[in-house]
Amino acid sequence: MVMAYSEVLLRHELAESHEALPRWKELLARAGDRKIEHYLRAVNDLVADTSDIGPLHRIVQTHDRGALGLSIGLMDGYRRLLYPGIREAYKRFLRDGNWKIVEDARMRDMPVSPRSGNGSSDFPPGAIRIPSTADCEP
Repeated sequence: MVMAYSEVLLRHELAESHEALPRWKELLARAGDRKIEHYLRAVNDLVADTSDIGPLHRIVQTHDRGALGLSIGLMDGYRRLLYPGIREAYKRFLRDGNWKIVEDARMRDMPVSPRSGNGSSDFPPGAIRIPSTADCEP
């Protein structure tokens, strides 16, 4: 299982590097507190995970049910709160076995990437609103 999941981790790291904001470290330093930093890191992780070179896309391409289940199961905290559509898609996938359900959720719900030309490394004051993590618990 560790070997199978290692590709997921590798794809995540590669996508995170590819999708990185030019001034990511500066943005984290300006976050102000740990809660905002955790939120920003969750968004960054979701950008990587849903990227066209990220693990979720690869899982769908290879029809790797085990990696999909593990990825969804390990999604916690802000990632779980920010990406509820993937859990619902996974439930539907388990009923129907249709990989298009997962791919559609990946494409529909993916955060905007700075590489897509739609993102920005500068957030105006007040642009980041941090939701409560109370809803993040399993």
